[in-house]
Amino acid sequence: MSVYKVPLEQNVLEAAQERIMWTLETLPRVCVSFSGGKDSGLMLHLTANVGAQNE
Repeated sequence: MSVYKVPLEQNVLEAAQERIMWTLETLPRVCVSFSGGKDSGLMLHLTANVGAQNE
């Protein structure tokens, strides 16, 4: 393990969902850019799922 990496209490998916939830709850408007690539597709999917769960 790299000396710069700090182990987290949660996995990457849970951490991403928590950050998205904080963003949606804190900011009045959120824009998700989508380029069609794997990364932006995943981000769009995660944001849509977290947003739907919080309605």
